[in-house]
Amino acid sequence: MKKSLTIILVLFVAIAVVYWANEYASDTVEANIEPSVRDFLEQHNGRYDSLDYDVLTNVLVIRNLSFEPNEATSQRVEIARVELRGADMANMQRVFDPPAGVDLNNRQKFYDLWSELVIEGLSVDNAERSNRIGKISLRDLQMKPLDGTSADLVMDGLLRAEDVAAVLLSVRFDALSIQDFRETTNRVPQIEAVRLIEMRQFDAGAIWKIQIEGLSGTTDDGDDVTMRALEVTALDLTRDLRLAGERMRRGENVFHDTAFETLRAEGIELIESDMIRPVRLEALIITELTLGRDIPASLSFELKAFDLPLETAEEISSQSGLAELGYTKIVLDLAYQATYDEKARRLAVQNLSVAIVDMAEIEFSGILHDVGLDDFTTEFDLSMLGSGVKLAEAHLHYADGSLIERLYEREARSRGIAKERIQAEIINRLGDQKMFFQLAPNGTATLAALKAFVKDPQTITIHVQPAVPIALGPLAIGALLSPQLALMTLNVTVTAND
Repeated sequence: MKKSLTIILVLFVAIAVVYWANEYASDTVEANIEPSVRDFLEQHNGRYDSLDYDVLTNVLVIRNLSFEPNEATSQRVEIARVELRGADMANMQRVFDPPAGVDLNNRQKFYDLWSELVIEGLSVDNAERSNRIGKISLRDLQMKPLDGTSADLVMDGLLRAEDVAAVLLSVRFDALSIQDFRETTNRVPQIEAVRLIEMRQFDAGAIWKIQIEGLSGTTDDGDDVTMRALEVTALDLTRDLRLAGERMRRGENVFHDTAFETLRAEGIELIESDMIRPVRLEALIITELTLGRDIPASLSFELKAFDLPLETAEEISSQSGLAELGYTKIVLDLAYQATYDEKARRLAVQNLSVAIVDMAEIEFSGILHDVGLDDFTTEFDLSMLGSGVKLAEAHLHYADGSLIERLYEREARSRGIAKERIQAEIINRLGDQKMFFQLAPNGTATLAALKAFVKDPQTITIHVQPAVPIALGPLAIGALLSPQLALMTLNVTVTAND
């Protein structure tokens, strides 16, 4: 947030420079502009090497502009070059110094301020951090008139959270580009470098698209993280910005109601201090999410090629028994897609799937009734779902990569017998339950499918659809006491190797 405020302050300092420089724009503008800029800079501990203004093209260029710390700010700002094109000085005055008596209705109009502002070679330094930005470009800026308080705070570089919100909710622009950002600070977390940040179509708190490339930084725990690319589309901050000041004073999350259409992060690497190889994630994709909501009305996300480092994979393997099966590398894909009807308290999971390379794939879908926030703990403890949540339908599909075969082989080695004998023993035990299966709907077909999967473990699909939704708590207890009754109640269908 502080870095964003710094960038905003620098941009508005540039606005202020140009506004005061051109306050007396006329036929003698070239004679008036430099003294006006000089007066403004003297008031703000600033200086520059050269200034050029072309009246015909309305282009202003200032080179080697700098601001020393003063009573308003402890930051030292240096800018190698500022170029402003197509500035409308009359509109700048309407925005930053509106005439007395302007009513609220007139403050709702947006005014064109410039066609493009370019800032090159920007550095911002204070006792805590040092920021460097290669280039900033802001095109087609429009603003509503600011009230006196906000305008004064902008000019003085003193912004509270609510004033930042007031300014941002009064801004429109077509594109903002920030290139080659670098930060040096003694604090964590921190963003150390970003190659490119682009914002498209910002309209008073709503952003059509944000793209970030080449990001690197450090987490709260001091771990290094890099990201090849991040893209967010249809981001809406309007409600957050209106409540930012109040939330910040209460110590709450400022961006509680931020909504976006799509978030896609690519090429993520996390290097912990005690790891030889980083955790890698090729892609994280999230769609239709409002941050801070208890249960999102709609949520879809994917993790692609989540590659755990060898030492982490070995730890997981040893704790879960996977190491005995020969698994030392874990690379997985994870997907989740669901919708939630808050009024009906109905959660429909269209897809919850996990695919682990060379191991197995599991896909689940289902419908749960009477789902509310009270049914979830902060750690998402599924054992707490038993109180009132009801299962209306469920579909589970398992495809074996090598897991079942390796389980057979391990058991065969430990007992010194053939793998086929292990399979035959399991099939015989299933046959001993023939009478039990015959009592359940679809029981004969279910038994045949289980035997087929044991003999040739390729795929198995289980579909559950009780006549009426069943509470998970009583169902779990009933399944332990009477598996036959649970099987009959759930109306289970099983198929194998389809």
